Amino acid sequence: MLFYGDSGGLGETTFIAPLYGREQVAAVIRVQVERTLQLGASLRAVWVNGQPGVLAWDTAGGLIAVIAFDVLDGQVQAIRVVANPEKLRHIGPISRTWHLRWREQDDGKDEHN
Repeated sequence: MLFYGDSGGLGETTFIAPLYGREQVAAVIRVQVERTLQLGASLRAVWVNGQPGVLAWDTAGGLIAVIAFDVLDGQVQAIRVVANPEKLRHIGPISRTWHLRWREQDDGKDEHN
């Protein structure tokens, strides 16, 4: 099992290298999902590049992340999380409250509050 996280250094958590192993990946996913739900975010099942995935939205409708599951023979082989606001912009409004570093670097555009 592999876990890839891409926040572009603009999210609250940055993974420089992939995580390996089911237990390590499960621990990261558990913490992130619990935190996401505690903050009132919602998860919606979607297809991402032909694979099952999830979109995470904040309470104001801003996109937090896209999560894709690489599945082979019915088993999840890898989880890929894209939380880089620059890579999510084309999908919809970005969560400014979630992407704190991005908000601080914002050039004054008011796409979503």
